[in-house]
Amino acid sequence: MANFDSLPPELIIHLFKYLSSDDRKIASEVCHYWHDIWMEGAFDGDRTLKFYCCELNENTEPGSVLLNTDRKYKKIVFGANVKFYDDCVKLSNALEDIKTIEFQSFFDYKQFFSKTMNFIGLFKELKELTFNIETWSHEMNEFGNLPDSIQVFTLSLLNRLYFKDTLDNFKSIIWQLPNLKELNLECQLLTDDLFEFIITSPLPYLTKLKLTIDSNCIELLKNLKLSNLVELFLVIEDPTCIRKLDEIIPNFPKLKIVKLHTFKLMPTTTHAHLIKYLKVTDINCGMDYIKPLQYLTELEELDLMYYFKSVAQGSCFFAHDLYLNPNLKRLQLTGFNNNDLISLMCFENLVKSFPNLESLIMDMPLSSQHLQMIHQNFTKLKSLDIRNTDVDSKYIPPFQYLSTLTALRLDQYVISNQALTEWPEMPHLRVLTMKLDHEYSLECFRKMIQNVRGLEKLTFDYNSSIDDDLIKVIAENLKRLKEIEVTNKQKTKYLSGNAIILLLTNCKYMQRIRTSARLTIELFLDLMGTSADVALLMGCVNKDIKDLEFFSLIMFIIIVCYLLYYLVVFAVCQAVLVLLVAVLMIGVKTYYFILIHLFKYLSSEDRKIASEVCHFWHDIWMERIFDDDRTLKFYHCEINETTAPASILMKTERKYTKMVLGEEIEFHDNYSKLFESLEDITKIEFDTDFESEHLNFKTNNFIGLFKKLKELTIPLKPWDIEMNVLENLPQSIEVLTLSLMYDDYSREILNDLRSSISQLPNLKEFNLECWIPTQNIFEFIATSPLTHLTKLSMRIDSHGVEFLKKLEASNLIELFLEFDDHNCLGKLDEIIPNFPKLKVLKLETPGIVPTTIHANLIKYLDVQCTNFYRDNIKPLQYLTELEELYINIDYREQAFESCFFSHETYLNPNLKRFETIELDNEFYCHMCFENLVKSFPNLESLILKMPLEPHHFYMIHKYLTKLKTLDIRHCKTKSKNVPSFKFLTALTNLRLDQYVITDQSLDVWPKMPHLRSLRMTLDDSISLDKFSKMIRNVSGLEELTFNKTNSVNDGVMKVVAENLKRLRKVGGDRKEEVFRITENGASLIPKNCKYIKRDGFPFFELFQKDREQKK
Repeated sequence: MANFDSLPPELIIHLFKYLSSDDRKIASEVCHYWHDIWMEGAFDGDRTLKFYCCELNENTEPGSVLLNTDRKYKKIVFGANVKFYDDCVKLSNALEDIKTIEFQSFFDYKQFFSKTMNFIGLFKELKELTFNIETWSHEMNEFGNLPDSIQVFTLSLLNRLYFKDTLDNFKSIIWQLPNLKELNLECQLLTDDLFEFIITSPLPYLTKLKLTIDSNCIELLKNLKLSNLVELFLVIEDPTCIRKLDEIIPNFPKLKIVKLHTFKLMPTTTHAHLIKYLKVTDINCGMDYIKPLQYLTELEELDLMYYFKSVAQGSCFFAHDLYLNPNLKRLQLTGFNNNDLISLMCFENLVKSFPNLESLIMDMPLSSQHLQMIHQNFTKLKSLDIRNTDVDSKYIPPFQYLSTLTALRLDQYVISNQALTEWPEMPHLRVLTMKLDHEYSLECFRKMIQNVRGLEKLTFDYNSSIDDDLIKVIAENLKRLKEIEVTNKQKTKYLSGNAIILLLTNCKYMQRIRTSARLTIELFLDLMGTSADVALLMGCVNKDIKDLEFFSLIMFIIIVCYLLYYLVVFAVCQAVLVLLVAVLMIGVKTYYFILIHLFKYLSSEDRKIASEVCHFWHDIWMERIFDDDRTLKFYHCEINETTAPASILMKTERKYTKMVLGEEIEFHDNYSKLFESLEDITKIEFDTDFESEHLNFKTNNFIGLFKKLKELTIPLKPWDIEMNVLENLPQSIEVLTLSLMYDDYSREILNDLRSSISQLPNLKEFNLECWIPTQNIFEFIATSPLTHLTKLSMRIDSHGVEFLKKLEASNLIELFLEFDDHNCLGKLDEIIPNFPKLKVLKLETPGIVPTTIHANLIKYLDVQCTNFYRDNIKPLQYLTELEELYINIDYREQAFESCFFSHETYLNPNLKRFETIELDNEFYCHMCFENLVKSFPNLESLILKMPLEPHHFYMIHKYLTKLKTLDIRHCKTKSKNVPSFKFLTALTNLRLDQYVITDQSLDVWPKMPHLRSLRMTLDDSISLDKFSKMIRNVSGLEELTFNKTNSVNDGVMKVVAENLKRLRKVGGDRKEEVFRITENGASLIPKNCKYIKRDGFPFFELFQKDREQKK
């Protein structure tokens, strides 16, 4: 039976984020599995203990409260005005799980060390210790005994360590830390004596080091030998030291990450690939100062602070060249205080250089054009902070492109009523800083605030007109608000106590309220009205309110558990009742953005029941991802309302949206009642085996009965004009796919087709699939009324190009062309200008990659290579917007050549899918493979048919960090010769056809919580225990396929049935491959795997067929 441990970890982590810290603490006690999830780094804030303005005495609060708590804290922060009255032995024993201690700069170190010098040594499990000190005093020279468990030590000191006794004491700290792995010395400058001590100290386990150095230290640093150092952070105040980096880095053989804070200059080094973080202070605005950035292609964070005197000289701040870096995630540009607008060319190259940027902070006067470029190029942006954009919002593009942001700060961006009205739904937004127009409409603001219900922090910039009515709107809609700042300089406006109390009452998670409104006597008395309000205002927790909120949210998690795993056990009425209780308790729309994710874990029947709860859940069920739930397929049957399946369908309440018609279907005269009852059908697809001769003169126009039809797919064989199945098509059709399956069609038939298309005024997508394109077909396309068309797909040759030039489709956005010969490719630039709105171009070409001035439009490319030459794919370097690439190489040509890609790197961060097939050579070019994986760093799907070696798997692991699907179809090797599978933990689909999985691989197989599809070949002599251990690490599998092997027996089936509860399909390549499974072993799958599809287990179906034949 399923239990709490069966829920996927990614789902629990996601749900935990919606709980308060108290609720997560209680939820963590459900089981060890949930406790481990609570211990993830994302929830460290739940276990942090902060002391400010208090006395640490075991007999008074907060010390006395902590002695009685059951919560396991992991971190302590000591701030200002903390007084110690004894050695706090009892208190330290109660906090035995503390791993991190941090002393802030305002902490009174003198009284601390004079009374409790041994306090830190009481924490035997301490791992991290941080001191933030303005000036080191003599009272701090006695640290007592530090626990030797400390692995991370950070000292932030504003002044130098001058005195000898101070230096000696610091040395004693280091000597007490034999297991130190990370040392951070954030001092203004280190003295030579201290630096020399660091160099000579035994630090064998040190992996991370942070130092501030000058020209004197750089020479000493050359002598530092740290064989295990992995990360080095240097603050280099002297620009002359930057050039000596190449003399330092070779001393650290395992170094992988270099972080730098420099002044005035960017670093130039042969080890540029190691630099992940760079901050440059007082850099000049000239383009030459930015040039070294072109070599820092592995940089992940960049912070540039411009020299104020250089800013006045011009508007340039970046470069007029493109420095492509797909790895940069965070960019901060500050100090550019020029009142004039910044250089448009600089800004354009900036946004194009970092396509995967997630966080942008700028202090520059941007125009509408600049913001539009942010929208077009930064598609993965999560946090946007523009601090000097004093532009009225009516001149700026709509906010639609900001819908994926989690943080938005536009300080001086005046939000007008128009912008408030057009504000889109932003379900992920958590932080917002805004400046309202003085004449804002409260109703417009209410409409806007309802689109950002997930906000946790809201700040209004200066001069925003804030009053009680506005606070009331906020309190009614932002239930998850934790912090609000309402800064108001208008002295005539005041916030009443009722407004603030309403915030405290409605926003259960409120932690901080900041306002510059005057604290009047009335406001003070209002706030003092109840102790609960005062307690909440002071940041404490009111028990009754928190208990109620906890009950609601923890019950939601329990309900989710029942939905996912027990719904198949409960009766239908009980399932609906549980869903209704969930709706009543937490509100329907509260968890909108996780409902789709939750629906994926339900069976199709359960989703159908859930869709009846409310219109909102029904809309979720109608998403395209669940189309299979509403697909009706007809094969080998009669369409007769008096017999099944028609008689059953006419009584069902299920709303089908798609219908598929296959082979051997016979229509009776009474078919119309059935089709009229299927009024929700929006898609009809005719299978290629559909036999149109079964239609008669009464049924040839039955498609017209579906008044809501949007998509129609039909193969057209030779037919009599009187039997035209396309007569009287409903005008609602928007997508039409025609497959012309024979060599030629008469003009009369094509004219009839044209007449049918002319009856479709809403046609937006037309896909024409023809085996052999003819002049008649091209003329048919060119003369058809397609003015509203936005998508067109067709196959053409050199004659077709001329007709395509005549096509009038001014609204065309997407064009898919399958070229028959090379001559067509040279005419691409003559076709594209005819379609002014074209944004997406998809091509299938014979043998070569096209060269065109419109390369930025090509998103999809399929190259069919009869003779492969590397020069033929050179134009790939210009196709930087390409998202899917297929290279199909004729296996006969590969017998004499091993190359399949290029010997150059064609960097493209946008490519998501790459596939090459028919490469059956026994060996292939190593250089081609290396450049392949380096060219596409953001690849999500890789399909190869080639014999890989262990070092190729390692390169896949190293360079393709975002890979979701890996399909290797020609890897005839035992897994013991290949690296560990640990690099595959993020995959969702894994196919290794002839990759023989041995006991060694089964034993070290890691947890792969996201894996949904697995195809594997088991060694003939595997251990069932090790296979069981492996299969438990892929418990989320929905599809499992075995290649032919003798190891698949009843024991394997039992392991699969007991562990893979979400399995929908299991079997082999062909249904006749029964392997060594008996009927009893096969029956375990449908008994234990409740989601198994009707055709999902061919083994068991074969036994059933055999039994029927015997009968």
